[in-house]
Amino acid sequence: SAALPALSSVGADLYVLENAVLTNLSLPVLSNTGASLYVGGNVQLQTFAVPLLTTVGVSVSVGDNDALTSFSLPQLSTMGSSLAVTDNAALPGFTLPALVNAGLVVVTNNTALTSFSLPLLTTADDTGTQTAIHNNPNLVSFSMPELVSVGFSLSVRDNGALTSVSLPSLVNAVSYVEV
Repeated sequence: SAALPALSSVGADLYVLENAVLTNLSLPVLSNTGASLYVGGNVQLQTFAVPLLTTVGVSVSVGDNDALTSFSLPQLSTMGSSLAVTDNAALPGFTLPALVNAGLVVVTNNTALTSFSLPLLTTADDTGTQTAIHNNPNLVSFSMPELVSVGFSLSVRDNGALTSVSLPSLVNAVSYVEV
């Protein structure tokens, strides 16, 4: 386990990468990063929590964490660019309850993922980049009920178990929507 109990701010990037035996990560008072939060390649990581993180200057990437079963970013509301949740074999679901804006959203290759929710996300507005929900074989449902606009395109494909997509507010995609 790793805990950084006093770390409240990072001027640029925070990397938690390729720790072979790390099982849990706690950043209880971190409220912002100037650039990105990367949590990846931690093969034994089961959970991580950053309960006070509200702002990420560029992106959040959660990927290649084979044992990850949950992560918590309950206050994250703003990021400058992308949210990527990719290649987490054991992750059954996630919710980012406060996220309002992201440049794009990429949720791909999460074998155990059955559902996810971004209940307040209104825009994924990175022009020239695809918001992609791909290759999650057990994904049954996802919900982005407040999503109004995607800056380039929205692509939902190769999710063999998908039965429910909730995008009731989507009114604009600059290029295309593929479902």
